[in-house]
Amino acid sequence: MNLKYQGNVSMGPHPQGMSGGAMYFFSKNQMLKSNIDDTFRFAGIGIEYKKDNSIIGVPRLKIIELIEMLDIERPIQVKLVQNSSAR
Repeated sequence: MNLKYQGNVSMGPHPQGMSGGAMYFFSKNQMLKSNIDDTFRFAGIGIEYKKDNSIIGVPRLKIIELIEMLDIERPIQVKLVQNSSAR
């Protein structure tokens, strides 16, 4: 892989340093197609990488829902995280 600042590397960036980055579905042996949307499927945005190798993030459908709610003239506040202790 050729990274912009590190040049040629044998492995891509570690998810721990990718907070706020887009996550995509991609098959390991898949051939790249001429259209990037036909090769990668947007999965969401990674927010936090956990020690157990799991990733906390915002899923694609939630991001689309929030974008559709966007009104520049009348901005709203949205809470992305649910409090799991409130039952």
